[in-house]
Amino acid sequence: MSSRQIIKIAGLRVAKSLGLFALARRATADCARILCYHGTWRAGGPFEGDAMFIRPSTFARRLELLKELGYCVVSLDEIADDHAQHKPRSGPLVAITIDDGWHGTYADMLPHLKRMKMPATLYCDTANLEMGAPMAHVMADYICRLANRSGDEEELTADWHAAKDLSQPMSARLAAVRRLAQRLGLDIEPLLASQTFNYMSPGHLADAAAQGLDVQLHTHNHTLHDMSAEAIAHEVELNRDSLARHLTCPPERFRHFCYPSGRVKPEAAKRLADLGLRTSTTLECRIASRSDHPHLLPRLIDGDNISEIEFEAELSGFMSLLWRVLRRTRDGGAEVYVGDSAGLLAAPATR
Repeated sequence: MSSRQIIKIAGLRVAKSLGLFALARRATADCARILCYHGTWRAGGPFEGDAMFIRPSTFARRLELLKELGYCVVSLDEIADDHAQHKPRSGPLVAITIDDGWHGTYADMLPHLKRMKMPATLYCDTANLEMGAPMAHVMADYICRLANRSGDEEELTADWHAAKDLSQPMSARLAAVRRLAQRLGLDIEPLLASQTFNYMSPGHLADAAAQGLDVQLHTHNHTLHDMSAEAIAHEVELNRDSLARHLTCPPERFRHFCYPSGRVKPEAAKRLADLGLRTSTTLECRIASRSDHPHLLPRLIDGDNISEIEFEAELSGFMSLLWRVLRRTRDGGAEVYVGDSAGLLAAPATR
C-alpha cells in the first residue's frame, strides 16, 4: 500500500469517527447508490484485485457490510420509480448491478445474493454468452499481469495484439493466448479450468433468472458501434430477442440497459428512451441524484482494490460531497457535481 493510500485511509477513518459519514448519508438520502460489479476471480494465485474481477469472499463481505450499515437494497425498477419522484427519503436506496454474464456471476455471486436475500440486476451481452468460449482478449491482459511482463518484445506484442483482435475467429485468438502464455512461462491450464474468463452458459442464465436474478440489456455484441440511432436500435433489438429466447419471455420485459465499456454519448440517452427503456447506467463513478438523466445514471464501481473504509465512504456520499466542495472551491464557487474525481473507484479494464 502506498503512503498516499495509507494517508487517505487514515483520513477517512477520522472522518467517520467525527460523524461525517453519517452526516453525508443524511444529506444525500435522496441519491441512489448503484453498485457495479463484473466477474469473480476464480483462478487463485497472486491477484491484487481490480474492478473487472472481484474475489468471491470480497463480494460476500460487501453484501454483509450493506446489511450491517442498514442500507436498503432494492431492484432497478424501484430505483427508477424513486428517481422520478420528488418525495424526501429517510435513507438512500442501493441497487446491485453486474455487467456482462461471467461464469463467476452464476457460480459465486448468485449464491451469496440468495443467502443475503438481496436483489440484483445482470446486464448480459448475448453474443459472448452464446459463444461458449473463454474471452481471449480479456485473458491476454491478465496473463501479462500475472507474469509481471509488459510484452515489449516483438513476439509478445504480436501475440497480444492477435489475442485482442476481435475481427479474428475465437479459435485464432485462443491460439494466440496460448502462445503468449507459453512465451511468458505461465501455465494456462489452471486459468482455463477456473472458468474465470468464461461466460455462463445460456442454461445457467435461464436458471439464474429463475432464481430471481434480474437479467437486462447490455447489447448483443458488447458494442454500440458508431452509436448512431440505427446501431443502438439494432443492438438493443438483437439483445432483447436473444434474451427473450433464452429466458422464454417477451422482449418487452427487458427495460434496463448498460452502456458497454462505458462508452456514452448524450444523444444516445434520447434514443434509448425512445426504445421504451426505463434506465441506462454508465461507468461514471458517483452516487446518482434525482437530477441525473435516467439514461445517464452513474454507478459506484467496486473491486478488491478498494478497502472497506473507502467503500463505506463512497456509499455514504461523503466522497461525492467532499469532491463537490473541493471543485467548487477550485472553480470559484461554481456549482459542479463531481463523484470520484480522485479515482478512488478505478474503472474496469475496457473490453
